[in-house]
Amino acid sequence: MGKRGCISGDFKVVGIKEEGEEHPILVVSNNKVWEYPKLNISPINGADSHTTSHMVFPTSGLWKLKIYFTEVFFDEIVATVIEIR
Repeated sequence: MGKRGCISGDFKVVGIKEEGEEHPILVVSNNKVWEYPKLNISPINGADSHTTSHMVFPTSGLWKLKIYFTEVFFDEIVATVIEIR
C-alpha cells in the first residue's frame, strides 16, 4: 500500500481484465489514456487527498485496477464492472 507522501505527480491506472489483458481506462476529452500528468491532489471532507477521475471499461466483469503515482506502484483494488443500458 502506498504512503501518504507519495500521492503526487503523474496519476496512472492500469485496468487488468480477469484474463490478464491490460487496458487504459482513464478518460480525457473522450479519449482513453494511461495516465493524468502532474495531477493536482488536495484534501477534502476529512480525507488526506482526493482527485477526480473518469474511467471507461471496454467490457463488464471483474477488473483489477493498479494505481501508480509517477510510475511508482501505490495500491490496487478489484472492482466488478456492470454494463448499464
